[in-house]
Amino acid sequence: MRYWQQNTYRFIVLGEHHTGSLPSSVKEIAPTSVPQRGRPLAQEALSEADLFVLPSVIATDGQMEGLPVVLMEALACGVPTVSTALSGIPEILIDGVTGRLVQPEDVDGLRKALDAVIADGKAAARHSSAGRKLVEREFVLADQVTVFAGLLGRYLPST
Repeated sequence: MRYWQQNTYRFIVLGEHHTGSLPSSVKEIAPTSVPQRGRPLAQEALSEADLFVLPSVIATDGQMEGLPVVLMEALACGVPTVSTALSGIPEILIDGVTGRLVQPEDVDGLRKALDAVIADGKAAARHSSAGRKLVEREFVLADQVTVFAGLLGRYLPST
């Protein structure tokens, strides 16, 4: 599908790792201006987003993301989401259920997943709804506090 060549996109880049210029491959498919934002504006950016993409990779020093908070935020906002099958990401982004998942550094797979999300709005809406429900069910603050308190009670000496 050559949808990319028929449309223009505006990318909103979140995070401190993108303070330099973007790769030429991004500029090729989205030749518009690219505002770069820091963490405090993530919620605002997600409220404007039609699609959230998190192509996580393993850093040269072996570090990788666990379960990215911004991924949970995107799903909670009901934004169609595409990411990579790395670390804890597949626990919340289930391919074909809550979004689309590709292998790390698989540029062609990422492009195909993006094409699929853009081309099938009904599937994207189903995935978004399922992702939001999963976050609402699994990441309720009161439930997490109860679990954490139970762990503390089990492993810390009582006074």
